[in-house]
Amino acid sequence: MPHNSRKLARACQVLATAPRWLTILLTAVAFAGCGAGLGDACGETSAHVTTDCDDGLYCAYDGHGGGTGVCVERAKENEPCLGPSSAPPCASGLVCSAVQSPPTCAQPAGQGGLCVENPDCLAGLVCTSPLGVVGNCAAPRKTGEDCFRNDQCAADLKCLPDAASGVAARCGLPAGDGGSCDDLDDCASQNCDFANRICVPIARR
Repeated sequence: MPHNSRKLARACQVLATAPRWLTILLTAVAFAGCGAGLGDACGETSAHVTTDCDDGLYCAYDGHGGGTGVCVERAKENEPCLGPSSAPPCASGLVCSAVQSPPTCAQPAGQGGLCVENPDCLAGLVCTSPLGVVGNCAAPRKTGEDCFRNDQCAADLKCLPDAASGVAARCGLPAGDGGSCDDLDDCASQNCDFANRICVPIARR
């Protein structure tokens, strides 16, 4: 371990065992400097002491999900990210996109860009495909536009079943009593009769 990292590790151990009042005081002044550096140990580095990595680094474990790991750099653009390969998460400003297999780090896509889920798109856009299927980034769906799930619809709208149209669902305000529903959120009453797939009033006692 580099000399400076050993000094930081010792300082962090002192901080972890100090009286509470002293810990609060020292934390405000020095805690930002206690992160482990590139290649240093992280996680449970000793009994009752947990060491985090510096900003921009990630604690990579040996695959068992705990214990001691090693600080590594976060994945850069076009590099594999968290997925079946257990690669590190993406650097700040990038998203782990499943448009490619295995998932890779990418810039958030703009209007018309490829996506699999909403976080693949720039803020304010949604991915218009069914979950897990490659689609395109677009503005949130408006009332009457087709959808596959609630997070594709504009604020206050829900993705409501619309069997009469032949489309799986359309964005709209939650349905009143007698309207179609597949989920409690589809109904203004928050009460769906799932056997008949219709919204019903809340039973009063």
